[in-house]
Amino acid sequence: LASFVLPPPYHWLVGERVTPLYKRLGTNDWEATHYVGVTVGLLALYGWWRNRRDLNFWFGTGVFFTVLSFGPVLRIWGHAIGNYWPYYWLVQKVPIIQMAKTAGRFSIFLVAALAIAAAFGVRELLTRWQWRWGARGASFGLLIVAGLIVFEFAPGPASLTPVSAPALYYEIAKDTDEGAIVDVPAGGWLASERYMLYQTIHGKPITVGAVSRAKFGELNFSEELQYTPEFFKEHGLKYVALHKQYMSNKDWLQWQGWLVEKGFTLVVNDGQVAIYRAY
Repeated sequence: LASFVLPPPYHWLVGERVTPLYKRLGTNDWEATHYVGVTVGLLALYGWWRNRRDLNFWFGTGVFFTVLSFGPVLRIWGHAIGNYWPYYWLVQKVPIIQMAKTAGRFSIFLVAALAIAAAFGVRELLTRWQWRWGARGASFGLLIVAGLIVFEFAPGPASLTPVSAPALYYEIAKDTDEGAIVDVPAGGWLASERYMLYQTIHGKPITVGAVSRAKFGELNFSEELQYTPEFFKEHGLKYVALHKQYMSNKDWLQWQGWLVEKGFTLVVNDGQVAIYRAY
């Protein structure tokens, strides 16, 4: 519930200050950001008050999807308040809603409703300002409103991710065998995206990647995986790539020793990525 009044974590002015508060909500920044804005909220309320007959549908739509966005459990500052909210029952009756995956995504319909109501509010204000101060005054007022909205929602400088890959992947690319690479550790959205980036270099099949939806049973492969040369050869696997940046130093060392004990051969190790071959 707090996410509707907290400024976004990527805000140019207060983003760094509110980021720790978002972490208390128990979800990631992308799924938890539902900020509606003070300016837009006030404009929407004013627009609805002056045009209730035209906007009652959108008001109801906003309320309905806001309640759905709470998910099965209403939380305030990360603390569960009540169970079995409408989202829980609706998912049971309409399974297609499960495709949303995250209930918070329903708040996009609230944003649409607020945008329409806010437009009505701006229209009402422009009519009053033009009557009182003329076209020039109304235009100046419109610029102020637009500036306030930009001030509330403008993101900070975008952090860019360098698009590069360890040189050792170019060596692996020379192998004409189509044996797949098993990246360790598996899981983690950012790590999975990085593994997919590396695949554009080495060109081998991979067992880990960032997918939105997978067929039933496909995600269980990593649990059934056996780290033996025989298993790898039978299932079209050839390499194991260890990524130090996504594991502890203890795990980094233990994995290397364990793979050697299992019969894997070290191909290359640059201190950040170690690649072992099964056969």
